[in-house]
Amino acid sequence: VALALLRNNESLESRLVSNLYGEIDLIEGLKFRSEFSTDFSTLRSSAFLPTYEWGQIVNNISQLGQQSNQNLFWLWKNFATYQTKFGKHDLTTMLGTESQRSSWEGITSYKVNLPNDIQVMNQGEISNIPNTGFKGWSSLTSFFLRGNYNFDDRYLVTATIRRDGSSRFGPNNRWGWFPSVSFAWRALNEA
Repeated sequence: VALALLRNNESLESRLVSNLYGEIDLIEGLKFRSEFSTDFSTLRSSAFLPTYEWGQIVNNISQLGQQSNQNLFWLWKNFATYQTKFGKHDLTTMLGTESQRSSWEGITSYKVNLPNDIQVMNQGEISNIPNTGFKGWSSLTSFFLRGNYNFDDRYLVTATIRRDGSSRFGPNNRWGWFPSVSFAWRALNEA
């Protein structure tokens, strides 16, 4: 219990999440919507173990570990949707784009033999635990077209085609086509 009380572990995380959008009716049945979102976070944590002596229980080496991380994600979407009805037919089409980017970086460092009252990284000696760090990013851009067809609320068809470009795809295949089609039949509406 006494050792747990001696340790000084602190962690501070900050996060800001935002979303902004606008939508406008251009003409009857045609809407345009734009959205922009962000997610930004930082983390700073530290753990300090001081020197101590309790009879035969002795720690002669103080230790400090610190970690700092930062992450940023943003997303921007734009799409136009057109909906029309004629007789028993209902048709909705959507044309859109989407772009997103993530970036992250961080470092973890260690020191030993610091004064018990000065817990900062510019004090003490280099630890035998290696310092580590990381940094990276990824991005994605998409263009898509979707159509939904509904006949008499009984037969439904949805078709989508996407063209995605991603930093996570292989260097020789940064772009790809992704089509999909689905069909549905509402048997309960047959009568």
